[in-house]
Amino acid sequence: MNFDFLTLSKNTPAKLPKRVLFVSSTVSDPEHGQETIDYFSTITTELAGRFQARHRDYDLVIKIPGGDHPVEDQLNIIEAAIAQEPGYESIFISPIDVRKLAEYAGIWLKEFPYRKLFFIDQGLNPDNVKDFGYAKRTAPPYVQADWLDGGRKAAESMLGYFNKRGINNPSVVLVKGKFGSEKRLEGFTKCFEEHKSRHKNFNYSTSEIDGQYSRVIARDRFRTSIAGAIENQNLIHGVFAANDEMALGVRDALRAYEAYEDYPASLCPIIIGFDGIREAKIHVYEEDKYLYDTIDVCLRDQIEILMDFFERVVVQNGNYRKVSPYRNFSCKSYRQQIENERRN
Repeated sequence: MNFDFLTLSKNTPAKLPKRVLFVSSTVSDPEHGQETIDYFSTITTELAGRFQARHRDYDLVIKIPGGDHPVEDQLNIIEAAIAQEPGYESIFISPIDVRKLAEYAGIWLKEFPYRKLFFIDQGLNPDNVKDFGYAKRTAPPYVQADWLDGGRKAAESMLGYFNKRGINNPSVVLVKGKFGSEKRLEGFTKCFEEHKSRHKNFNYSTSEIDGQYSRVIARDRFRTSIAGAIENQNLIHGVFAANDEMALGVRDALRAYEAYEDYPASLCPIIIGFDGIREAKIHVYEEDKYLYDTIDVCLRDQIEILMDFFERVVVQNGNYRKVSPYRNFSCKSYRQQIENERRN
């Protein structure tokens, strides 16, 4: 990637056209024919709706990385957008590889300080931004769910189910992705360890599958895992997937396995997903045989905070010092929300 465009005329226009750009993360898996990922389409839809309702004097442009190298494609899209004249007043970014993006963001922010960047889902770590040449107080604001707490809530939901069923020695499969799943799994396993330390008759075992955030890959790899477990006469009691797409893939694998179709729900593994996308919520609401819960990251509320950042920094002609990163957005067990509503 070259930066020849960084030599910019000093005659920068005082007022840029009112255009904003949203650069999504990947929403498809071209190698495996993956369907659209609801998580990122929700971000897109919510952003568009808020601009339509509150800022009709701004045009929202949406660009989505594709191809076999989405990280590089996303960087190229952002690089071209920042250099474009007349350009975008603001750029919203849902990073694929936030560390890689940070290497270039420092250069961009120095050369084009009037371009305002905002991040959702992952942000540039404020504690490390000096590594890339700009001050902590001027790092682009972002909103991100508290993934550690979300993993803990997934564990609490699963442990509650095991307690009701009298399952004291569960075998749990953890389905991870490439970027960002570490904190979710860490919160989950820490909660299990704490539960184990408090209950001497409780023990558990875990195994991992790399589902790469893909429904298709998670389905195929979990199918292999099921076959191996049954062949060795090992039951799988629960599955925690680091996003809902992988959770739905695991559900597809279980539904396709004839042995489980004959089992009552009480003998089938339960699945807990992460994100709270619409499809997963529907299955949880309808008390699906397999998909027990999803951890809702409350994307609509996150978008509202992101829009508040935009309005304070751009619409009100402020600066980054007016806002602080919002990196501990609370997650919720969707099943718990349903149960609370039904009790009331």
